[in-house]
Amino acid sequence: MQVRFDHKTEVAPGIVSLFFEPLEPYRHIAGQFVEINLQHAHPDSRGIRRWFTLSSAPEEPLLSITTRYTGKNNSSFKRSFANLHKDTVLSFSPPEGDFTLPRDRHTKLIFVAGGIGVTPIHSMVNHLLLTGEQRDVRLIYGVNTLQDAIFMEVFDEYQADVELVVANPDKDWQGATGFITADTVLAATQSSNDYLVYLSGPEPMIEKLYKELTAAGVSGKRIKTDYFPGYVNV
Repeated sequence: MQVRFDHKTEVAPGIVSLFFEPLEPYRHIAGQFVEINLQHAHPDSRGIRRWFTLSSAPEEPLLSITTRYTGKNNSSFKRSFANLHKDTVLSFSPPEGDFTLPRDRHTKLIFVAGGIGVTPIHSMVNHLLLTGEQRDVRLIYGVNTLQDAIFMEVFDEYQADVELVVANPDKDWQGATGFITADTVLAATQSSNDYLVYLSGPEPMIEKLYKELTAAGVSGKRIKTDYFPGYVNV
């Protein structure tokens, strides 16, 4: 499917949302991802294709991709993606993935996000907000600094129960510090016998939490994972 680049917005230092207009009917489920084909000059060994989560909700008129830029180590793809000209036409694959909401609206949702891994969670929560659908939502969100916490206005408007865990806090920060632990996630499961845990973030973080949660007795059937390759820290 073809899309036309519309505009971009910096949502936090080094984090940018890019917005695209679909040029044909396009449906996706909140939380899914797409593959983008970006032809550009002098591609490096990492190629011209990338997988990205759609950070937009299905109800929004424009599709959005939200990504972090790490500086000089960005790939040729990322550099070209950051410098798209308005009205540039790109190819998106059909949406894929089952990191999506359960059918049962009574299931408690425990979202665990590390850094840019919050993007599919934003898609799902904004979908709930725009449709007026009420669910029990808990978000445990790990960031490097408080300034890295994005989409908070959507989570606040939905009145989600949010716990920020800040690795490098300002001196005035009074909330949780360090990194998300399995104990923090386990504590969130205690109030319900019907829950799903959604783990989304850097691959090392997700692998560690999944291993620790299942070792603590959480069934793998109650855990959904979404890995963000190429990221090591939040």
